[in-house]
Amino acid sequence: GIVLQLLPTLLDAAVQELLYKVPIDSDGAIKHAVSCFIVELIKKIWPQCWPDMIDQLYAVVASNETNLDVVMMVLERLSQDVLESDVHLSSQRRQDLKHSLSASCTGGLFDFFSAKLGQHTAAVCGTDPVHVYLARRVLVTMAVFLEWCPIKPLYASDYHLLGVLCNLVAV
Repeated sequence: GIVLQLLPTLLDAAVQELLYKVPIDSDGAIKHAVSCFIVELIKKIWPQCWPDMIDQLYAVVASNETNLDVVMMVLERLSQDVLESDVHLSSQRRQDLKHSLSASCTGGLFDFFSAKLGQHTAAVCGTDPVHVYLARRVLVTMAVFLEWCPIKPLYASDYHLLGVLCNLVAV
C-alpha cells in the first residue's frame, strides 16, 4: 500500500543523492559501480514502480551537468543489458524493459542526447577536455541506442539531431 506509493519518491531522492556525490573527476571504478547499482535497480522496478526514472535522470543532469557522465553510463549499460547481455532477465521482463526503452527513444531520449551533444560539441571548439570527454560519452551512448532504436527520432524536430551530428563532423 503506502510503501509502494512512496517508492518512486524515495528512489528519486536516493538516486539523485547518489549521483550528486560522484564528481566528474572521480575514479572510473566509482562511476562504474554507481552506474551498475542504478541499472540493477532500474531492471528490477522500472517502469512499474518508478515510471518517471528517465525524467529523473534528465533532472539530475539539469541540476548538475557533471552528472552527465554517470547518466550516460547508466543509459548505455541499461540498453546493453536489456538487449544482449543480462542472462538473469526473464524474456518477459526483457520485453517490458525493451518496450519502455523504445518508448523513451521516441518520447524524448534522443532530444536529450541531441541537446547534450549540441551543448558539448559547441564547447569543443574551445577544446576544453571536459566538454570533449562528455561529447564523446554522449556519442558512445547514443550509438548503443541507434543499433536497435526506431529511426524516427533521428529526423524528428526538423532534423535537429542530424544537424548536430553534421556540425560535429565539420569540427
